[in-house]
Amino acid sequence: MYRGTTPAFTFTLPIDTTDISLLSVAFKQNRELKFNKSKDDVTLSEKKIVVTLSEEETLSLDPNYPILIQLRVGVGNSRLASQIFKVDVNDILKDGVLQ
Repeated sequence: MYRGTTPAFTFTLPIDTTDISLLSVAFKQNRELKFNKSKDDVTLSEKKIVVTLSEEETLSLDPNYPILIQLRVGVGNSRLASQIFKVDVNDILKDGVLQ
């Protein structure tokens, strides 16, 4: 992932997303929680969840550290968590929002 871009992360689940009552997609970098996306912040379709970061969000990331991503969902009384995904953050030559 490059800073200053708007990447979309797609998670494919073994369950239908209509069964999800609670959702958290946590993005952590260098031991700091950078973003937490809820059900209202993502796109749900059948068995897929798509989370998109904004240009401003990716510009706030440090290219010296990977970003860790984990999905947690609530289905009824059950709580499920994904593995932790590690994504490298690549720098850009000209910093700032593209204008």
